[in-house]
Amino acid sequence: MSLAASSAAPRRERVRRLCRRLPQAKIFVGFWQLPAEEAETALAGTRADLVVTSLRQAVEQTLNSKKEAASAEFGGELGASALPLAVASV
Repeated sequence: MSLAASSAAPRRERVRRLCRRLPQAKIFVGFWQLPAEEAETALAGTRADLVVTSLRQAVEQTLNSKKEAASAEFGGELGASALPLAVASV
């Protein structure tokens, strides 16, 4: 999904819808052209769990979450990280 970088309202709405459909999912939002130092501001504007600024970061975060989920399942515990991930690209 692609949204205009200048408007935060559609991004917040999209994250809100994802949270409603997948209430326990970790929501990643990708800002591919955003400087890394502006990611914290973008995160606050979207209300997502994580903002990534590159495809590499998105893949790393997804793999880390999946590893945490596998570790939790192997240990006999079901942690929040074992839940589905929802990723939206902005």
